[in-house]
Amino acid sequence: MTRSAVPPRPGGPVGASAAAPPSGRPAQPSPQAPRGAQGQQGRQGQQRVKRRLAPSNTPSRLRLAIAVAVLASVLVGALGLTIGLQQSRLLGAVAERGQRVVALLDTRGNLVTADGTVTNAFLIGGLEPADLRATYDASLADGAAGLAALGDTPDDPEHLLAGASSDVAVYAGLVEQARANNRQGFPVGAAYLGQASRGLASGVLAPIDTVVSTTADATARDFNAVGGVVALAWLSFALLAVLVVVQIWLARRSRRVINVPTLVGTLVLLLATVVGTVVASSTASTARDTRTSSYQGSLAVSQALSLAGEARSDEAFTLIRRGSGGAYQEQFVAATEQARADLERAAEAAGDGDTDLVALLDAWVEQHAQIRALDDGGDWNGAVALATSRAEDSPSAAYDAFVTAADAQVTAFSDATDHSLRSAQWQTGVMGVVLAVAGLVSAVLCWRGIGRRLEEYR
Repeated sequence: MTRSAVPPRPGGPVGASAAAPPSGRPAQPSPQAPRGAQGQQGRQGQQRVKRRLAPSNTPSRLRLAIAVAVLASVLVGALGLTIGLQQSRLLGAVAERGQRVVALLDTRGNLVTADGTVTNAFLIGGLEPADLRATYDASLADGAAGLAALGDTPDDPEHLLAGASSDVAVYAGLVEQARANNRQGFPVGAAYLGQASRGLASGVLAPIDTVVSTTADATARDFNAVGGVVALAWLSFALLAVLVVVQIWLARRSRRVINVPTLVGTLVLLLATVVGTVVASSTASTARDTRTSSYQGSLAVSQALSLAGEARSDEAFTLIRRGSGGAYQEQFVAATEQARADLERAAEAAGDGDTDLVALLDAWVEQHAQIRALDDGGDWNGAVALATSRAEDSPSAAYDAFVTAADAQVTAFSDATDHSLRSAQWQTGVMGVVLAVAGLVSAVLCWRGIGRRLEEYR
């Protein structure tokens, strides 16, 4: 038996009876649906806020690009300024120390000349010639003044030169005693003179040699450091690469190939860095060339002059000792041979092969050989007469000719060294300032160029 279908209620929706629950109550909407939609909207809002605050956001990235570009530009400029100022300082130190070394050797030469003059005059006996007395006084005064002027050198922390200055006064006192006894014909005068000469060597010349060595070593370190500073330029190019990366990123992000202000700033800084690197490298090359040419030449000739002065004293003592001066003759030979080697080194450093000074030294050494031949042959008086002669073809004239030419050569070398180093010092100092200005210009242009893109996003 079949049941008849129940008709729907009037006004009710079709199929409502089918959707009704078994209890007959109408279906209620699910309470989770509205809350789920609201949660999703909240999460989306939070994500939008995070995107605004995150550095991955384009405006934030642009701000970061500005900071990176400005910082890189400033660092390149600061590095260029550091290179320029450091090279300039080192070149100034080299020039000052180089002049100090030459001054020390000149002071040493004056003192040795004084000793050589007084020993040569001692051979004459009695009252020495006025010109020799004047030469001795002038050389000793110049040597003492040089020690006093150089006493505060930073390369003499133990104040050796101050002690040497005191010993110069002791030397002068012994020389006066030797003279006084020699004028009266007392043999003890020779003992005083020998004591004075030995005291000069140990108490004055030795400390000067120590300070010369210390100063020359410090100068060599400064010369080496001038070239080492150039290596910092590679860091500048690494920082410039950062600017190029910023340019590429900006072109991709803004869909524009060129950001004119940033490009101009980068090119200005690149050009300044390239020119600055060339100047720094050229400065280092100039320092190397100066070191191996005029600087070495001035040292070599100055040392040869000083050695020749010592040899002149030894020449006189070979006669003062009368047959027992063999040790002084050996010292003469050693000193003149070393002086000759120094002069050959100076000619090689000059690059012109000029051996005029060597020839002048050899001429004097040949004259000395004549003195020794007379003395060794038993003609002591003849040897003394030749050694003290003031004739144009005498040993003294040959020695004076060598000293005059060597002094002129030292002055020429020293002036060339100072001019070369001072010119390079000025150039590298200007280069550092130019690089610093270029870095600031690049920083401003990068800030303005990238800032325009940032304004577009705003």
